[in-house]
Order: sequence, then structure tokens, then C-alpha cells
Amino acid sequence: MKHAPTRLMLGVVLSAVALAAVLLTVDLAALRAALAVTPLPALGLAGLWFGLAMLTRAWAWRALLGPQVSFGRAFWALQIGFLVNNLVPLRLGELARAWVVHREAAVPWSRALSSIALARLTDGALLALVVVLLWPAHAVLPRAWVWRAVALALAVLVLVGGLAWAMRGLRARLPARLRDALVEAAAVAQRPALARFALGKALTWALLAAYYRALVRVWAPDLGWGATVWAMAASTLGIAAPSAPGYIGVYEAAAVGVLAVLQVPQADALAFALVQHGLYLLLTTLLGVLALARLGWSRARWRAEWATAQSTASSSRRNRP
Repeated sequence: MKHAPTRLMLGVVLSAVALAAVLLTVDLAALRAALAVTPLPALGLAGLWFGLAMLTRAWAWRALLGPQVSFGRAFWALQIGFLVNNLVPLRLGELARAWVVHREAAVPWSRALSSIALARLTDGALLALVVVLLWPAHAVLPRAWVWRAVALALAVLVLVGGLAWAMRGLRARLPARLRDALVEAAAVAQRPALARFALGKALTWALLAAYYRALVRVWAPDLGWGATVWAMAASTLGIAAPSAPGYIGVYEAAAVGVLAVLQVPQADALAFALVQHGLYLLLTTLLGVLALARLGWSRARWRAEWATAQSTASSSRRNRP
């Protein structure tokens, strides 16, 4: 976290610039007209798909955590992670949900963090593959160049993997904590439940595509399923850039840019992005607050847990040779 302040400032600046860019270049009268057509049935249907996606996401993550973690604990920990991401920068919600399953189900830190890393890497790889396979024919960048970029990325991964394999003899020289983390990561990646994890991920993104389509068809009714899934994948990859909490500004810019490739008018694209992002923030915040109440995480307990963590860290530093 040494460079956390710099990353935080960069994220805030990028969010502000991205949001300003889309707001300053859109016809505000057309945007108001586009927002006025938001139908409640579409919001309700989107909310239903999103809720189901959250259930399958938790089911997939639990497959990596192990049977000692109940589905309920995995689900509520996941919601707390989303809530923290909405309120705190630097995607610290990932650490928050790892901490919750560590405290609530005695899951080792290394396993919790390794499972989250594997889940995130799987998401990124799946979305990148969807973007490449469903690349629109009229997009500016030819698909051939995209495939070359993918081939280069795979070559880099093979090179890194080869170096890791060549250095496996150095494992014994690694610090014990890092060695334990590597062993735990390998165990997570080899779990028999990996097939259930893969199925859960596929279902999650299918449901999120339905969530996305339930709203985007309000402003872009001519988009087919292929274009809808491509737009969802591309705009989701866009929030990998540093941003303020909740991906505010960065997501709107990514969604408007992606839908522009599909020839959706800017006012309609921004109206969709604002409604979709607003619904996402509302649902994840409500579920996160419900998770805190469900797990009994009152303000007093948060303070007690923080004091305990600080005391443990201080003792560890004092006992360090």
C-alpha cells in the first residue's frame, strides 16, 4: 500500500475527467428526454437478474473456499465486499470479503485471497475472450490485430509460467508466509470443485448479460444478443482503470464509448449507463447493509475487531527478531 495515496488521487482524477468528458459532450436536453423513458418493469426485471447473478457468484466462490464455508457466509461476505468497493477506493472490498470469511469461517488468509485472485483472473479472461470473439465487424480496430494482442499476451503468460517452473527449486528459500500462500494458491486451483466454480462463473455472466440487456434494450432496442454481450464485456473491462469508489465516471465513459461503436446515440448511451450504474450501486449497497445486519457487524463490533487486529499486529512486530 506504499503508493496508495498516489493511486487514490489518480483514480479520483480519472473518474472526474471521465465523467466531465461524457457530460460536456452530450446534449443535456436529449439526455433528460432519454432518462424520462426509464420504465419500472425493466428496472424490476434487471434487479431480478442481478440478484440471481449474486447468488451464482457466491456459489462459485464457495466452491473455491471449501465445504467449511456455508453458502450464506460466502454470499454475505461477497455483499460486504461490494459495499466496501462502493465506499472505499483501491478495490479494498476484495480484502474486506477475504477478512469476513477469515473471521466468520476460519478460512486461512492465503486461501481466501487466492480464491478471490483466481475468481478475478477468470472473470478478466472470460470477458476478454468474449470481447475478441464477438468483436463487431464495423469496429475501428480490425479483429486480426486483436488476435495478435491475445497471442502476445498468451506468449507472455507462457514465458512467466516457464520462469516460475524453472525457479521452483527456490521455493524452500522463500519466506514461510509467501511459501504458504503459494501452496494455498496451488491447492485452490486444483480443487475437485473447480468444475462447479466454472459452471457458477458461466451462469453468473449469463445472468449479468440478461441484467444488462433488460436495461439496454430500453434505449437501444435494435441491439441483438451478440452485440449486447459484447458491450457488457467491453464496458466491464473498462472499469479495470483506476477510479473513485464505485467506479463513478470511469464506467459511464466506458459504457458510452462501447455503445458508440455500436452506433447508439450518445444521449441514449449515457442515459443507459447512468441508470444501469445507479441500479448497480443501489442494489449492492442495500445487499451490503443487509449483510452487515445479518452477520451482526455493528459499529461496536467493527471497532472491537479493528482494535484486536491492531493489537495482534503490534504483538507480531514486537516479537519479530
